[in-house]
Amino acid sequence: MARPSVGTVPQATSQTGLFAYIAARLHGSPPRDHSRFFRDELGVAVGRNGAEAAAKPHRFESPHQKRRGSPAGPITRRDSALRDWLLIDEQQLGLETALIRFPGDGRKQTQLIGMLDHLPGVRQVVETAPRREIVIVAVFSGARARQELRARLEEVAEQMIWDEILKETHVPSLVTWAALSREAAVRESLLADRA
Repeated sequence: MARPSVGTVPQATSQTGLFAYIAARLHGSPPRDHSRFFRDELGVAVGRNGAEAAAKPHRFESPHQKRRGSPAGPITRRDSALRDWLLIDEQQLGLETALIRFPGDGRKQTQLIGMLDHLPGVRQVVETAPRREIVIVAVFSGARARQELRARLEEVAEQMIWDEILKETHVPSLVTWAALSREAAVRESLLADRA
């Protein structure tokens, strides 16, 4: 006899499954424990297979990884929303970080963005509206690397505001993705019974 369906959408296409998958990865839950993590920690009625299926269309697949069972070439989704990157506390590794802003005037800073996409030392690039200010997080090791990065940025940027980062934490992202998965579970009727 088939199990009764749960929720208003299949787990494999649900935001609950996708967000729960992200939360589990951020929390460091091993894949074999995902079903338990979803039920006990997040309180959502999603299984490991459902969450993995929900995440699959959004995951980046390396150009070096070949499809299983097929001699055809690799699949590449460079614009994928999820990449299996490490969440790193660079300061604990003895590296320095800076928050660098390039003020905007409402026009796209195409040359700067193009350079930042390929510049070693840049960890993250953000463009804001409405002024199209560019904000980056940079990672470097020591005074020489800081000076070299600053010199490269000054070649392209008209104006730059450089602030050393004293403390950075990724803890809020853990809390946020857990909350987003529960909010989606409410919308999609995928809350777990915690009885």
